Amino acid sequence: MEKYSSKIIKAGALIDDTKTMLANWDITQAVSLNLFRLRSANILGKATRSRIQDILAILHQRYLNEPEVINGLLPLIDHPKLSEAINQIFYFFSVKNDKLLHDAVTIFIANRKKREIEEITIEMMVDWIQNQVKDNKTTTTWSVETILRSSRGLLSTLRDFGVLQGVDKKRIAPFNLSLEAFVFIAFYKYQKIPSGERLISDPDQDKYPIRIDWDGILVDDPDHSSDIVARSHEVLEELFAERAEAIEQEACQILGVRGLREYFREPSSGGFWLDHIKRYSKIRRKAPIYWLLQSSRKNYALWFYYQRLDKDLLFKSLTQYVEPNIRQEEAHLQTQRREFGTGGKQAKELYKDIEREDDFIGEL
Repeated sequence: MEKYSSKIIKAGALIDDTKTMLANWDITQAVSLNLFRLRSANILGKATRSRIQDILAILHQRYLNEPEVINGLLPLIDHPKLSEAINQIFYFFSVKNDKLLHDAVTIFIANRKKREIEEITIEMMVDWIQNQVKDNKTTTTWSVETILRSSRGLLSTLRDFGVLQGVDKKRIAPFNLSLEAFVFIAFYKYQKIPSGERLISDPDQDKYPIRIDWDGILVDDPDHSSDIVARSHEVLEELFAERAEAIEQEACQILGVRGLREYFREPSSGGFWLDHIKRYSKIRRKAPIYWLLQSSRKNYALWFYYQRLDKDLLFKSLTQYVEPNIRQEEAHLQTQRREFGTGGKQAKELYKDIEREDDFIGEL
């Protein structure tokens, strides 16, 4: 098991240093030659040679062990509009390549976020690191001073990366992954873990900001937690934050539909299903990655992800989605019938609701 080092004391986010390194990188030269030039000419502008050496060692650990990372970052550095995305990409690789920073985010911060604890104090971080030292997770037994400096380094780094906010009193900041950073990280992950099965077993998959149904099934059902429209809203909110609703409305206008549910329910021209088939067809070969199983009147549907198809898929669909929904609707129908039996002014409206409910159960 990889153990924690105290490099964070000498590091931090190093956002400006990373950008300076990239701006002065010569892609025609080997990594060792680039580092030699950066060190010899003191391009990072550090006060001492040892400080230069410390910073370059950390930058090497974060970005230079995989050629595709530095090669992917270089074209982005000259685009000021991508500044937020670049910083988020820096954050991803910094956390990925520093075990202490990684666990501080995915365990310490994540656990407090789940418990809705927004404030993060130096005392909390010190206490967490002390427990890690006791559990023999550090390279050596850390002194009180090392624990304190590492705690300060972690809080400062996470603040600079935008995970925390505040100077004296720090809190977990709202975090929205930019579309550009998402695409960059997604392609990197795909290159490293192309198989769906391996991706599921990736230790970082449960830290993904969007919930994923690993059974490969989404449902057209507004009352279900795996409703395809609700999950689409989650993605839009993650990508666009307060602009999500406006983006959705604009997309629906372009698609010529009143809402996303109409788009997903329409199996013919103008709906997602046919658009998807056209996009994933070549000559006579049709290979959609999402498959639609829809009721006769289009009021209920299941969407299957092709890569997760197995011999039990239909059985799981019936037992986990369709049958529970039928039981729920039947219970609701019985309640309505009891209310209808009491008479009253709303009897006619209840009768219409009962008819609709009965028809829907038959459709299911």
